[in-house]
Amino acid sequence: MEQRKEKHIGIYACPFGFFRIGEEEGAVVAIDVVKERQGEEAPSEVTDLAARELAEYLAGERQVFTFPYRLVGTPFRLKVWHELEKVPYGETTTYKKLAEAIERPGAYHAVGGAVGANPLSIVVPCHRVIGTDGSLTGYAWGLPMKEALLDLERHERRPSGVFCRMPAATIAMALFSTPSAMRPGAEARPAARLS
Repeated sequence: MEQRKEKHIGIYACPFGFFRIGEEEGAVVAIDVVKERQGEEAPSEVTDLAARELAEYLAGERQVFTFPYRLVGTPFRLKVWHELEKVPYGETTTYKKLAEAIERPGAYHAVGGAVGANPLSIVVPCHRVIGTDGSLTGYAWGLPMKEALLDLERHERRPSGVFCRMPAATIAMALFSTPSAMRPGAEARPAARLS
């Protein structure tokens, strides 16, 4: 009999709606943005930690994520996603440069498909991919969110911007709308991408 994987889903308020964070076997495997709270929730210490770190990122207080995560996909997509992980905070790359970096220079359309299928947006920073001409290109959660994330990383703030510069603790309190999310004694687990 096959052993069933333990899965957890945490849903946390964010400036764009709600983060829906999925965890399996101690590692985050999916982060999505949804417009409304939906489905059953079973948050865990790992989903809570991921939500806290996302809040710190959105408050401009975090550039690197430390919660454990695991990428699951085809060998081609994994290659693209691992290359995306190398794009530094505040910088951008292009689909063409990504294709060249994985030694598939003619495959920038396929690279675009892999970028669009990224299950861990923000953490694996697909928002940092722009067109060769410097234009913003597609983003699964919409161009306004992509622009807001890039502006945040450039420390720019537009008057109509999505972000307010409030402390991460304040944002974290807003994120955690389930009682189990702020469990006393919850510990941060060692950070690392799990292979």
